Amino acid sequence: MLSLDDFKRISLDDKGIFDRQYAKYPPLHSDNLFTTMISWIDYGNYHYTLFKNNIIIYSQIDGEIRFRPPSGNIKLDCLKEVFNLAKKEGSGKYPFGLVDNKTKEKILK
Repeated sequence: MLSLDDFKRISLDDKGIFDRQYAKYPPLHSDNLFTTMISWIDYGNYHYTLFKNNIIIYSQIDGEIRFRPPSGNIKLDCLKEVFNLAKKEGSGKYPFGLVDNKTKEKILK
């Protein structure tokens, strides 16, 4: 089961992990770019984990935790894990966000 303890704060040392993942699965939103997250780390307090061959990211802005859809070949069980964690640990009006159209279709099915 996925928990906040599985996540670590993004650092420059993690660039290779993101480069390898994004070479196969390019991010569809600029806020998921490694350079964006590193540039805004003090504001967005970005964290990530590798889970079932996916990168899972959350940000913590003004104390509110918001999760993003997995980056990778998203399987339903992985998406459910992220939803459950967002429900448990996310905060604010939108504890889960930045959903692209492909992921939206998967969620709706």
